[in-house]
Amino acid sequence: ELVELGAGLPDGEKLKRMIELANMEVREIGKSSINVPGTDVKMNIRIRSDYEVELRAWRRDRSKALRLIEELRNAGYNPIMYVDGEGYTISITHSKVKSDERLRKPVCELLYRWLNETSNEKRRVRIVAAMRNLECLNDT
Repeated sequence: ELVELGAGLPDGEKLKRMIELANMEVREIGKSSINVPGTDVKMNIRIRSDYEVELRAWRRDRSKALRLIEELRNAGYNPIMYVDGEGYTISITHSKVKSDERLRKPVCELLYRWLNETSNEKRRVRIVAAMRNLECLNDT
């Protein structure tokens, strides 16, 4: 399917995209998420384009999404939920992660692990910028 998608591209663009794909780092499932302290919820860490961090979980079923919201609220977090395609994204924003040490600490630990594991320079720059925004570097 990828070959068919690239068939209409000029040769130079094909080569460029193949090189990009070959240099991509593949992460294991679950390697980009944390267990939210005080809950049974796992949320993915996303570094946004402005280098702010957001915790996200996605559920197709609305009732499951609402149960997740309730569990997070019962633990003292203030998540938001929005429709995302055919499901629902539950999010804890950067400012809430930064101001809550229960969240900030495990997020910083995972970002630090990502930084040590990656050899991709662009990714390293993104991770360091996110760590700076979360003030993770002040902890060392």
